[in-house]
Amino acid sequence: MKRVHVSIDSLAESIKSYPDMFAIEPSEVKDDYAKWMLDAPHLETLQPGVEKDESVACC
Repeated sequence: MKRVHVSIDSLAESIKSYPDMFAIEPSEVKDDYAKWMLDAPHLETLQPGVEKDESVACC
């Protein structure tokens, strides 16, 4: 499974605008995180300033 992680300036703005781009709502939303389950790849947006989990590998 491929994933794309994107750092954004405003999670709230991304949650408002990305559904127009992807034609779906996020499948999961937390205080600092939103996830869209696209056909390929999945997209995860992260709010800046959140401590990075070094155990998570990208792609």
